[in-house]
Amino acid sequence: RIEDILARCAKQETSSPLVFRRVRSDEPFSTYERAAELYADLYLIKYSDFNPDYTATFFANAAPVWDTHVIETRGDKDTPPKIVGFVTMNDYDGPFVTESALGYDMTSKYP
Repeated sequence: RIEDILARCAKQETSSPLVFRRVRSDEPFSTYERAAELYADLYLIKYSDFNPDYTATFFANAAPVWDTHVIETRGDKDTPPKIVGFVTMNDYDGPFVTESALGYDMTSKYP
């Protein structure tokens, strides 16, 4: 279940350079623009033009339906956080969680 995944992520060490967080209802549109960019880099540029061409608007509208999460750098007073990945998940009220869309920064130094 998604709640179990989030609980495990919440226990992550604060020394980790990355944070896994659920997208908020007041998320800036730039978050969805970044998700669309990361998705396109992975699924349209690296793999195939036959994959769906999801836009930032699509991700913004899908966020309430898909349980959307981002992976971002922690940032500090000199460097703002940067989204280096995202995943959308569906929980079917059972033992299964499926991923609907994902993307990640293939140039990031983080695995």
